[in-house]
Amino acid sequence: MGAPVGLIAGLGRFPLELATAARRGGHRLAAVAFEGLADPGLAARVDVCETLPLGQIARLLEVLRREGVRQVVLAGKVPKRVLFEAGGRLDPDARALALLQALRDRKDDSILLAVAELLEGEGFELLGQAELAPELLAAEGPLGAVAATDAQRADVAFAWPIAKALGAVDVGQTVVVEGGAVLALEAIEGTDEAIRRGCALGRGGACVV
Repeated sequence: MGAPVGLIAGLGRFPLELATAARRGGHRLAAVAFEGLADPGLAARVDVCETLPLGQIARLLEVLRREGVRQVVLAGKVPKRVLFEAGGRLDPDARALALLQALRDRKDDSILLAVAELLEGEGFELLGQAELAPELLAAEGPLGAVAATDAQRADVAFAWPIAKALGAVDVGQTVVVEGGAVLALEAIEGTDEAIRRGCALGRGGACVV
């Protein structure tokens, strides 16, 4: 068999679903799971799984090389707020500290670009998630049995350019609206918390864009 694909796994179910789909497609997987973030169930869905503290770049590279990895995919959220947690889940080594200090800012795009450049500079090819699991992409149209009402479609049309503008300045990507009013914009708290905050402020008919 060919070399395994390296899976760098963060928070949520997506790394599990990606691993399942990739294995179904015939790929072997060597995963690095971030401690306190990645689902422990990931180990059962990959060929090799090593759990490391977030920020241990030298050890991460060592695992990938040991397993003969040449291609790497990133999956799962790493909440940006961990950068501000005292005594939290971030345990940076010298490579991680140098990467953070070299950032011009701490926007999502800046951090992801720095990680991508680091991996590529170490000789790894970074794969898009859809290359391993194209069937996980959503099709056009309603995903469930409930179609949007005319009022909800109007709220979506209202919120869409706001969400695009928010994403363009790399602050967040989620807008919660109701009745033509913005209830919440995502920032460092993340998508889930922005949705909870916005829906709590609404009257039961909020839309998330």
